[in-house]
Amino acid sequence: MTHSSLCSFVLACLAAIAWPPASTPRALAPSSQPPVAPSGPDAPAPPAAAVPEFFLPAIAAFAKPDERGLRRDESGLRRWESREIVWYVSIARAGEFSVRVELGAAEPKTPEGEKQDGIASDGNKPDAASRKPEKDASKPAGTLSVLALDAAGNQSSATLKLDDSTKAVVDPNPGSPTPGLLTLCPLTISRAGYVRLTLRAEGIKDAGLLRGITLVGDAAKDARASDVERRNAASVHLNYPLERGEEVAWFYGEVRAITDPLHSYYEVLGFHRGYFGIQVNSPTERRIIFSVWDAGGEEHDRNKVSDDNRVKLLAKGEGVYAGDFGNEGTGGHSHLKYMWKTGETYKLLLGARVEGDATIYSAYFFFPERGDWGLIASFRAPRDGKRPHGLYAFNENFWGTNGDARRLCEFSNAWVRRVDGSWRELVEAKFTHDGHGKEQRRDYAAWAKGTGFILSNGGFIDRPTSTGDLSLGILPGPDEAKEFAGRYGEMVRREVGGTRPEVEVVHITDR
Repeated sequence: MTHSSLCSFVLACLAAIAWPPASTPRALAPSSQPPVAPSGPDAPAPPAAAVPEFFLPAIAAFAKPDERGLRRDESGLRRWESREIVWYVSIARAGEFSVRVELGAAEPKTPEGEKQDGIASDGNKPDAASRKPEKDASKPAGTLSVLALDAAGNQSSATLKLDDSTKAVVDPNPGSPTPGLLTLCPLTISRAGYVRLTLRAEGIKDAGLLRGITLVGDAAKDARASDVERRNAASVHLNYPLERGEEVAWFYGEVRAITDPLHSYYEVLGFHRGYFGIQVNSPTERRIIFSVWDAGGEEHDRNKVSDDNRVKLLAKGEGVYAGDFGNEGTGGHSHLKYMWKTGETYKLLLGARVEGDATIYSAYFFFPERGDWGLIASFRAPRDGKRPHGLYAFNENFWGTNGDARRLCEFSNAWVRRVDGSWRELVEAKFTHDGHGKEQRRDYAAWAKGTGFILSNGGFIDRPTSTGDLSLGILPGPDEAKEFAGRYGEMVRREVGGTRPEVEVVHITDR
């Protein structure tokens, strides 16, 4: 189907929907005879196959450069016209599709001198003659454009002047539940894979509600994309198996951030009661964070946790903040503001000592600028009495406004020290992801590189490469591994030969 025929077909269908015939034929009485298919040269042609469509809701889109002033709710976006609205979609086949922009009614405006309830500031209701005429929302003016960047790096764009009735089908009743329909034709996708779609509005004011866009055409068949408001990248994890009966006294690991978008958490030493790693919190703030969960299972409010279930702070390092956390379980939290550097490798160490039915967990960070280990915090965890188990690391995007950015981190040289004093290198890990990665976001991967593991999420890159971020318009580079984990539960194995930690493993409470 050519560009023009595809576009004409789509618009004809939309026109038929927007303006139904004035009358409907009467129903005929049912016949006792089975229907007979017409035949012969005058028989009507069989109905055309339905054109594939795929809807991308506005609630799942990203706003660039930021979301200031944007209004977002389950129906879509308002006050969106002054920024770029970006979707990412996985296309199963090359081809063409048109983009149908679906709009709702503009927000009602309050006439000058009148409050929202219709009463003027002097207490009187203004008459109709004093009201300023409102702009006819059914006759929008300005220009819409959509730019597609496909997996081959090719760009395709379409532009629509809203007063061009030959290219747009607009719902004549903007107050109805049916959105306005504005169709841009066509876009060409040269290769299957992730595609970035950017909607821009120029010269448009008060466009009302943006419900989303619909892709219409052969290339829309079997497309896949997130359709929920949560825009975080999927959290991805490495789970280190322990040997049967193995008792861990110390857990050691190294971390190197390859990319550093805001709202990244590269967690290095996770265990059954807590987690320890590094975060990007703002353009001017980074943290080393260590937290331990309370007992008792309270999910949100630490004020509801009884004293005998509470984690207790025993000690903390210089400059370290210690307090509470909640809403993801509750417990003791600590962090040190520290401007760690992207591309530099850092060493972390977790110690555990059992005291009856409690365990004391202590977290240490090696500060390269001073060449020494420093305590972050030491917590006593009640109702435990166990050695660290369920060991893991993860890569997390903890705030979704930039969930399309790619996060890459190397977790290397992981070891455990057993209670008998022997060390064992952790060379194998099982890849897992959170529930968001099951259906909504599949742009992730894990693979081995030397004596380390790479965890990648976001960027709409699902290959074992350290190059590429579709949110920045950067295509994936060459694969770095023949084998990689892209599915839940797959195992990854790195090279043996890491450097055994040279640390003085003396617990803080023994000093």
